Amino acid sequence: MDSDGEDVQRVSSDSLVKDTPVMTEEGAHILVTLNMKGRFAIAAFSVAEKKFTILTPSESNNQTPALSPDGREVLFTTDRDGSDKVYSMSVTGGDVTRRTFGTADERTPSWTSTPGLFLSQRKAGFTRKTSPQRRRWCFPTRATTPPPGSRNSHLHTGIP
Repeated sequence: MDSDGEDVQRVSSDSLVKDTPVMTEEGAHILVTLNMKGRFAIAAFSVAEKKFTILTPSESNNQTPALSPDGREVLFTTDRDGSDKVYSMSVTGGDVTRRTFGTADERTPSWTSTPGLFLSQRKAGFTRKTSPQRRRWCFPTRATTPPPGSRNSHLHTGIP
């Protein structure tokens, strides 16, 4: 689509793209989760070239991309270590860094407006963890104690 909202064009089939797309600030790429024969991969769609580039070529599921406010880093959920955790990589792909730890699944990352801070959802009970290298502030999504198995939002910062 043009900047004025005209010339809308379909870029993929419904069965190929799984999650909500995220457009880079300059509008050159759209980050998506692709269904790759039963496995999910993060991909960048080049608006100019009209093609996808896989950013997470692995046998694990990689999904829910979230672009950092400065447009240089992507958070995403992956099960590469056996359970869902949040990882990051540059917007061009490459080396990935684990950003959440612990035994509970953590999913659906989103950046805050403060550099380096992001939220994720956790499937399990409310926890609070602190270490010399990192701090995690955990906010339940309800004012009362959530029931077992409910989702909580967690604010992460200072992760090495």
